[in-house]
Amino acid sequence: MISEKIQKFHDNNNLGHILGTRNEALHPAVSKVFHAVVSDDKKHMIVYMSAPDFTTHEDNLTSNGQVALSSAALPSHEAYQYKGTYTRHWDPDENEVQEIFGALHRYGEGAIKLGFPPEMLEMFEQLIVVPAKAFEFEVAEIYEQTPKPGTGNKL
Repeated sequence: MISEKIQKFHDNNNLGHILGTRNEALHPAVSKVFHAVVSDDKKHMIVYMSAPDFTTHEDNLTSNGQVALSSAALPSHEAYQYKGTYTRHWDPDENEVQEIFGALHRYGEGAIKLGFPPEMLEMFEQLIVVPAKAFEFEVAEIYEQTPKPGTGNKL
């Protein structure tokens, strides 16, 4: 079960995300993803990414099934890693696409707070989000990744 703390982290932050998967031979693939949310059942994460990037991971997800997602907040650097097993994927609907744009906008705002130029926000707003893919994975483990004592500890 994903805790209320993690739910709030995903609901209230400017987050950047990195996805890692491996194929059957354990060769890795890594991609930036647009957005990730805790599912309503609090057992799964839903990940949104570009369709071209998804094709890089699709075989890994269907053959090996293991997922690692790292999420970090700007400007606080609070971060967590989620490990689990792929369950399904789909084409996002219009509401989900709007969530993606909102998440990218918040991330751009966080980057500006760190001193990046305001044009950074325009760059995020011009990212080609469609076509996108969404996939879900069941979270088995969560690790603290915030730079501080205890980093790497399982929650």
